[in-house]
Amino acid sequence: MSDIQVKNDNGLVEKFSKKDMTDEQRSLFDALLDLQKRCIEIEPIAREFADKKQLVDLKSKSLLESLRGIGNAEKESDSETKTID
Repeated sequence: MSDIQVKNDNGLVEKFSKKDMTDEQRSLFDALLDLQKRCIEIEPIAREFADKKQLVDLKSKSLLESLRGIGNAEKESDSETKTID
């Protein structure tokens, strides 16, 4: 089995031998690899979602500001609820 290298925040590299791991450690390591692989797969989708969400928020804010600016919205109260004719 191959060696595992871990680079610490301070730059120090520690090496561990997978053959010296217990069954529980190997199981945790394999689960970690699966999770890491899945994170790599979904990261672009998550980034795209965050970008789209930010765009929706910006466009919603822009629309609300433009509606307020042309005065075609009636305030029911001090809330953000609007009636559009």
